[in-house]
Parts: sequence; C-alpha cells; structure tokens
Amino acid sequence: MKIEELESIIDTDTSLTKEQEIEIVKLIVVKWEEQQKREQKEEEIEKLKVLPKTLDEAVTLILNDMSSENLNILKETERDDLIKYHHGWGTGIRNSFGLWGANDELIKSICNTPCHPDDASMKIIEAVWDELHNKPLQ
Repeated sequence: MKIEELESIIDTDTSLTKEQEIEIVKLIVVKWEEQQKREQKEEEIEKLKVLPKTLDEAVTLILNDMSSENLNILKETERDDLIKYHHGWGTGIRNSFGLWGANDELIKSICNTPCHPDDASMKIIEAVWDELHNKPLQ
C-alpha cells in the first residue's frame, strides 16, 4: 500500500482506534524511510554516471560534495600528513571515479601517463588540499 493510501485511511476512517492509527503512522514512517533510501541510492548511482575526466573536475566534484566538517578537518591537516587518508577517502576516490580501469582519461590527466590508481587518488587528495589552501595545482 502506498503512503498516500495509508494517509487517506487515517483521514477518512473514523472507526480506527488510536492504537490502529499509531500502527498506520508507524507503517507510513517505515515506507517513507525506505523511499528516502531508494532515492538516495538512485542519486548516488546518477552521480557515478558522470565520471570526472580531469584533475580539476575531480577536485570540483569532491569539494562540492564534501561536508563543512570534513572541509575543516582537511584544512587543519598538514600536507605531509595526507597519506593517512589513503585507505578510507582514497579508496572511495579510486572506486567512485573509476580509477581501477573505467576512467583511463582521468588517470592520464592526473599522471600524464598511465599510473597506478593509488598514485592517482593520492594526487587527487593533494590537489583538493592545495585548492583548499589556495595553492596552485601541482
């Protein structure tokens, strides 16, 4: 049953007890949460359809998607300490930007030649840091 149908039952069925209304409201909440999860997953899939092709595009995508909390953490991180992001954030970059084979164009843009996805993701992390610190991209 759709959320709208459940809401209609609550609005029109005067024979419902409070307990029944509460159970219907709980069901509406569960259905709404499921719908939100589906929509979020669809949005994430849609984002992945457009892979960045250049280092600048990758940096822009990351900065536009990064929370203010994470931006502040990165601003406070020393450039020499960026390696600590290799596994968590770096893994996410490698997987979501297709660095394991689906996005050779980005790898060539970053490294000027084929290079290992680990190296490419580290260069992206460094470029994001550089952008946040108003340094020219290297």
